[in-house]
Amino acid sequence: MYVGKRIEIKKLSDKEVVLEIEGEDHTIGNLIARLAQEKKGVKFAAYRIPHPLIPKLIITLITDGSKKPIEVLKEVLNDIASMSRMFRAQLEKELEKIEKRS
Repeated sequence: MYVGKRIEIKKLSDKEVVLEIEGEDHTIGNLIARLAQEKKGVKFAAYRIPHPLIPKLIITLITDGSKKPIEVLKEVLNDIASMSRMFRAQLEKELEKIEKRS
């Protein structure tokens, strides 16, 4: 759950954005990087955790210039929100089926 975690933009240009997020791990890093890699115009998308004992995630996103990297990041976050809503709706549907059987 997101509670007061610090997000800092370490670098922002027309082709690159580097974010540092405290208190996150591979789960969100991998999700953002994987979805960004599928976007048109993205040349590089990855994350790293500088040290396993320090809960800090660094995400780097580089585009070919046809799209600003911050716009790609916003698209990815919207995709994640949409996927979460769809998952929740499907889960609630399945739970209703189980409750009807009981």
